Amino acid sequence: MSTGPNPARNDYWLQIPIREPIEVAVARERIVCGPDCAAVSSPTTGLVIRTGGSGARFNISLNAAALTRQLAGLLGAVPTAPVEFAPSMDLTTGYGCSLAQNVCLAVTDIETAGSMRWDAITISLFEQFIICRLLLSHPNNYTDVLRRREPSVTPRDLRRAIDYMKANLAAPITIADIAEASGIAGRTLFQYFRDFRGTSPMRYLKDARFETVHDALKRAQPEQSVAELAMKWGFSHLGRFAVEYRQRFGESPSETQRRHQGAR
Repeated sequence: MSTGPNPARNDYWLQIPIREPIEVAVARERIVCGPDCAAVSSPTTGLVIRTGGSGARFNISLNAAALTRQLAGLLGAVPTAPVEFAPSMDLTTGYGCSLAQNVCLAVTDIETAGSMRWDAITISLFEQFIICRLLLSHPNNYTDVLRRREPSVTPRDLRRAIDYMKANLAAPITIADIAEASGIAGRTLFQYFRDFRGTSPMRYLKDARFETVHDALKRAQPEQSVAELAMKWGFSHLGRFAVEYRQRFGESPSETQRRHQGAR
């Protein structure tokens, strides 16, 4: 299969082989992809894919408009040129390793439970992980700007960001949304949460959703189910939700609900 720069094409592709290696040429660079390496292509670059077998692979397509909006949120300004990524990605460490693991988990979840289990919040979190971490972790023509330290922000600015997040726990908000509401560039939000909270903004958001579910279970009526409350706050995979809930609170969601109903 062979494709070249196409004015009508507006997506970025991540090619992750499933079985046999594939050969990918992005622009003028030749990459042999396999378990340890994926290929990243941009709309402005040519792409040639050669396979020796079935060519089975995960082909992740990222819409350019969505990626540009996230980049603008991280920068705090409209990008002046399209993003161009380094064409090869190491899948054995860092973001590449996390990406490969999460894609496999997502595919398994869809195959076993069906895509109907993926609500808007779950989809948004998965998109945020792929796009934001790709921009922040994988080399591109904005890497130096994105990693540049910004002046300290005021407590009032940070309060606006946190208040916005807490007011929208049931909505599929993005880093771009938080940056716009708070007036803080997304990369500065990442720096602050990493340096002073030891986490990322989206992880903070997930933690807040867990706390909200925990409180909701303590106040739940008998006719309200754990699944109903978990889904309301964006936890569509009930098995993983139950495991992480127990790790956080030392008991299962149903035990929390029963214990507090008994107390009432």
